[in-house]
Amino acid sequence: MHHFPRNSSSTQMVVHEIRNYPYPQLHFLALQGLNPSRHTSAVRESYEELLQLEDRLGNVTRGAVQNTIERFTFPHKYKKRRPQDGKGKKEEGEESDTDEKCTICLSMLEDGEDVRRLPCMHLFHQLCVDQWLAMSKKCPICRVDIETQLGADS
Repeated sequence: MHHFPRNSSSTQMVVHEIRNYPYPQLHFLALQGLNPSRHTSAVRESYEELLQLEDRLGNVTRGAVQNTIERFTFPHKYKKRRPQDGKGKKEEGEESDTDEKCTICLSMLEDGEDVRRLPCMHLFHQLCVDQWLAMSKKCPICRVDIETQLGADS
């Protein structure tokens, strides 16, 4: 990436060099880019427009209400999967293939904990995913909307 100096004599030199390129749009872009006050006012105007938009829209919620969360998900007590035929045995402190983790808080799921399974079959601590779903109705892993009806072929 090229960085151009911003003093007037070097600006004239850069603009002259850019005119020699086969793309005339570069001359126009270079002139805009070499005017720092233009960027400042554009950013200020954009920021003010965003603030006005926020005032007009108010608080927009993309999350789900608790009733929707309960209707489209499966809350239950977690039961750790047991390895079959002695596979998946682990040393002290190691994770096995049957260990499951809440990918929101990154803690291992333990027997008896309250968990919630989403329609996409991803599993989380109930408290973690309820907080997530209050902000976004989409699974934190695959981004499937919890209200989307998944067919048997999904």
